[in-house]
Amino acid sequence: MDQGTLSAAQESRILQYFNELAAKHHADAAAVAKERDAILARRIGTVAPDIAGKDLDGVEFKLSDYRGKVVVLVFSGDWCGPCRSEYPYQRLLLEVYKDQPFAILSVNSDTLEVAKKAKAVNLRAEDVIKGVKQLMREVPRAKK
Repeated sequence: MDQGTLSAAQESRILQYFNELAAKHHADAAAVAKERDAILARRIGTVAPDIAGKDLDGVEFKLSDYRGKVVVLVFSGDWCGPCRSEYPYQRLLLEVYKDQPFAILSVNSDTLEVAKKAKAVNLRAEDVIKGVKQLMREVPRAKK
């Protein structure tokens, strides 16, 4: 499970555990079944639940529109410092994988106005690349 995949034996043990738990706690059997199904449905290689939303321009989209691509789902907000620090690297990923079936979908907790402003002021991928190259020149190399 540490690699996100289950062997048939592991899956069998998980199902057995949940079945035993449901048998032991009859009153909570529906909740146990819901948790079991959620765990089994959200494994690497399974189809993600379809979510829908609107982009910053108001265009509706669904996660299933990106089927066949590697999709990075990001949750962020302009109020979140660590989230803001990831924006330039997300743009860099988009630049690096622009010719690949790759997409980043961000679920933003901000108002539309704040989210649009945050998108406009964040660094471009080229700026991140320049910054990384500069850091690499400044960091002392380990001696062999």
